Amino acid sequence: IHGYSAAAARVREEFYDVGTLAAGDVGAVPADTAVLVIAGPRGRYSPEERELLDGYLARGGKIFVMLDAFEDGGLVDLLGRHGVTLPDETVVDPENRMFGGEFVTMRVPVTGALHPITRGLGVPPLFSVPRPVEPDPDVVGAEVSTVLKSGSRSWATPSRDVLTPGVPPFVAGRDRPGPVTLGVDVRLTAQAGSGRPGGGLVVYGNSDFASNFFLEREGNADLLLNTINWLAGEPALMAPRPPRKQPGREQRLVLGGQGADIFWLAVVIQPWVFFLIGLAQFLRRRYSAS
Repeated sequence: IHGYSAAAARVREEFYDVGTLAAGDVGAVPADTAVLVIAGPRGRYSPEERELLDGYLARGGKIFVMLDAFEDGGLVDLLGRHGVTLPDETVVDPENRMFGGEFVTMRVPVTGALHPITRGLGVPPLFSVPRPVEPDPDVVGAEVSTVLKSGSRSWATPSRDVLTPGVPPFVAGRDRPGPVTLGVDVRLTAQAGSGRPGGGLVVYGNSDFASNFFLEREGNADLLLNTINWLAGEPALMAPRPPRKQPGREQRLVLGGQGADIFWLAVVIQPWVFFLIGLAQFLRRRYSAS
């Protein structure tokens, strides 16, 4: 369920070869690698492996990183040198969460000034237990732009209590009000005299969206493929793709704010409308008979 075989199959359909790379067993990332994908690492990259990634970026390489809340793979320092900060937090978005579902699975709104990756999305993506991924404007040699943000009523929290059942409240002084950046795109300045273009990174604060369980939900598959095509320099391939209908998995997603509207309409407003109509009919007949 939580593997990436479905993602690999969708990437192959975009005419890419897909393979695995054991960073500890090679001296360098192969030169013909269009995009190196790091999806939800659970262990920590060794200093030698981080040096290998740095060398790949220095040669103009492109890396797509997906990190989960409270799991950074030991990449904090490497990403920090390239303009990306990773607060050890998760994000709560009551307005965009799944109504009736867990509190930390949410639709990521795609509004405002859109990045080219999200401009080609037909439907917003769905993230589960995302983490903040934020730009550091003080880093030299890295141009960092925002790709994804949580909703205006969201917040970031270091508390892991949000991973348990229930609705966690916002705690002033501990939590940070949103919107919270969930994805960034980094363009690195080419090294002088290298003759190569600068490297690039896209970092998202979630890896589950690309897993077998979530990939075909909402705009997740489009987000994954658009990101890879963007890094690979194939913007012409970034567009909404026909949805793949799967029985039992294509129901309409109702968000927290929409669920509240449905409750008021169905449980409060509609019964009162019928009550008032009935009362009006009763009074009309009573007074017309007299």
